[in-house]
Amino acid sequence: MPESGSLNLVTLKYGTEYPKTKDLVEVETEYTREIEDMEESLGKHHTVVRILKSIKAMLLLHMGKYGLARAIEHELKEDL
Repeated sequence: MPESGSLNLVTLKYGTEYPKTKDLVEVETEYTREIEDMEESLGKHHTVVRILKSIKAMLLLHMGKYGLARAIEHELKEDL
């Protein structure tokens, strides 16, 4: 796992790799933390933050958390 506040291509692959190896609730928690760290360091509207939120929304859909996923998707659309 990359250190908090760091992002690389491995981080962007979490959405496809984590379901194979980790509990999805743990993955959701890690994405939430990563998004918070990135927002703090790069700002809420940075492209990297938006990508991580998009991946988290896909993860939430996969977990059956449709309301939370839709809320993130709505936030991303409103932010355009």
